[in-house]
Amino acid sequence: GMKRQIGRIPEAWRPAAVFIVSFVLIALVQWFAVWDDTRLIDGHLWVPAIEKAMGGEFPVPGDLLYGYPGTTVLFPAAAFEHAFGMGTSIALRAVMTLLPAIAGAFVAMLAYILRPRTLWWVFAAWLYAFQAQFNLATPPSGLLVAFLPLLILLVLYAVERKPSVPVLSLVGAFGGVMLATR
Repeated sequence: GMKRQIGRIPEAWRPAAVFIVSFVLIALVQWFAVWDDTRLIDGHLWVPAIEKAMGGEFPVPGDLLYGYPGTTVLFPAAAFEHAFGMGTSIALRAVMTLLPAIAGAFVAMLAYILRPRTLWWVFAAWLYAFQAQFNLATPPSGLLVAFLPLLILLVLYAVERKPSVPVLSLVGAFGGVMLATR
């Protein structure tokens, strides 16, 4: 059961795993409570784009969304809609709450790892958990705002610690995710 799964997490990682899961759940509940679809810029364009993406059709020159790569919005939202049968508007809402929540959890964790004797990680966690401003922009821009501090902290981690191939690979991969977003 569940106890057996938790037993597989290395002892040193258990507090981090509990923190990440707890943070994501708190942020999700809060953001779903304050979500307002009418404030999402270009939200009316993304719902049909998600429906098209589910059919394998992606923005082409001439489409209003062609200037946005937006794959980190289109693919996850289409996958959510397909896997859970939720409407595309709810799938867009899920992506725009889940991805910033996950990014926020990792920002707070990296802030703590980098400066464990200060409380700035608490403020970073607070800002992510209770500032649901990511839906006041176009979906790719909102995600990029959520992702950028994580990339900055990953680079800071690589600079302050001995750079390693896994950390530098993560920086490169996350930079690619950001390029695919906006």
